[in-house]
Amino acid sequence: MIVLEDMVTFTPSQLGDMRSQASG
Repeated sequence: MIVLEDMVTFTPSQLGDMRSQASG
């Protein structure tokens, strides 16, 4: 998983996608 600092740069839409993959 990416570092929180890196995640902040991502947009809410991208975050939702990333979290979905990280969860599964």
